[in-house]
Parts: sequence; structure tokens; C-alpha cells
Amino acid sequence: MNPLDVPGIETAPTVSPPSETHPSISHARRAVLDDIFPQEEWNQLRAQDKLAGTAIVAIMTTIFSLGLIGYIAIALVCMGG
Repeated sequence: MNPLDVPGIETAPTVSPPSETHPSISHARRAVLDDIFPQEEWNQLRAQDKLAGTAIVAIMTTIFSLGLIGYIAIALVCMGG
């Protein structure tokens, strides 16, 4: 008996990778989305995503920096300096 086989506990089923005869759902979904949005609109959406990602990183960096400055200020006040 395999030490990993415990009575009463089922193991997770194995999933085979998608093949040419059985494409995954993502392939079917992609085909539908390609029909809905033309390539130019996809390019615009990707550009907007990149801009939004840049803005989010900038905001997070600003918040972190302000928190760090506040922490240092409080630490200096508590040290008496």
C-alpha cells in the first residue's frame, strides 16, 4: 500500500492538458472575444491597462513613501531628537 493512500480520502483527479481535438474554454472564449472586439480596440484596451497599472504603482509608491516618512518622524520624536 502506498503511504500516501489513506482510506476514505480521495485524491485530486489528474487533468490532462488541452489538445488540438479538445481545445480549452479559454480558446473558445478568445475566439468569441476576437469577434466582439476588433484588433484596434484590443490595442486601445491594452494601452489603457498599461496606463492604469502605471498609475496604481505610482499611487502605491507615494502611499508607502508617506508612511515611511511618518514612521521616521514619529521615531525621531519618540527618541527625543
